[in-house]
Amino acid sequence: NDKSLADLNSAIEADPNNLEAFKQRATLRLESNDVEGAIADLEHVLLKDPTDARFAGEAVQDLVDLSRVDEAIRLVTKMLAAKPSEGMYRMRAILYRSQEKFDEAISDLNKAVAMQPKDPMTLLQRSEIALDREDVKSAKEDFRAAVELAPQIVNAEPVIALRSRIALAENRIADAINDAQLLADRHPDNVLHRLRLATLYSLDNRPRKAIDILSSVLESDPKNVAVLRSRGDALLSVGDHSAAIEDYEAAVEAIGNIELTDPDDQQKQEAAGVYNNLSWVLATSPNDSVRDGKRALELAEKAANLSDYQEAHILSTLGAAYAETGDFDKAIEWSQKAVDLGKADEHEQLEQLEKELESY
Repeated sequence: NDKSLADLNSAIEADPNNLEAFKQRATLRLESNDVEGAIADLEHVLLKDPTDARFAGEAVQDLVDLSRVDEAIRLVTKMLAAKPSEGMYRMRAILYRSQEKFDEAISDLNKAVAMQPKDPMTLLQRSEIALDREDVKSAKEDFRAAVELAPQIVNAEPVIALRSRIALAENRIADAINDAQLLADRHPDNVLHRLRLATLYSLDNRPRKAIDILSSVLESDPKNVAVLRSRGDALLSVGDHSAAIEDYEAAVEAIGNIELTDPDDQQKQEAAGVYNNLSWVLATSPNDSVRDGKRALELAEKAANLSDYQEAHILSTLGAAYAETGDFDKAIEWSQKAVDLGKADEHEQLEQLEKELESY
């Protein structure tokens, strides 16, 4: 790499207009983790030739893979300033969406549609983000327009997945399940498709169907934390608390000592969810033989710590765990905090949180 970099430096010094040398040096710098140097080269190439969409896409993807989304957005923004294009607006919209900046993403897609009104992919992308913003009406309008423009896409997998999302948003769960089943049948080994199908069955009050699907996934991936938690939740909903606890405990074992490491936000959220659900059933199960206040308290404290004490339902579990140990002063303290947080966040289960506090 050092020798290659030296040759590329010499090539650029000999001919500062050699864009191919800048491209190769940018790639080499990314491989060597010299992100700042790579970005400088990327900007040089793309500002000189903002029409090179393929190279731009590869460069942006490389930055995203390195978790440098802000830098990728700045790069695209400079390209748009040099030469506005529908493709670059779409690309920046994807980046904004990854940061949950939905207003900015929609704004870019509106500009893309204005430049190319009959591009079905842009319309589908805008439909996806409209759903993210819970604007089902706009999502349906864009979806229908895209399919009318290009009827052949109706059987494409991203289109089927989007149609399933729209059906779910309209509470047409049977239709959502049908589309999810289509995707699961096409790719039997795709865990995400099967997990979505299981989730939809649970929402449709058919937890045993969900359990069957999740069990089949666990046959080939017995330590999948997300699947273990999902099956535990489904088992809990059918009243099999002992089996649910077994799944939650298996998930806890698979997680390991995550609280002692430096997990990313997704790992923290996943671990907190498992700890919380196991703690709740250990603290509140009507089955005396499975309740364990000490273990429930240990798990609830871990969940609260991983969520920075900012999740009302987890603080509620902490209160329940203290109640099971007989410490009602602490139960009231944490239950009150759960209610206060629930009011501030307009929590959908605020009434339930208030009833728990009253019971303590």
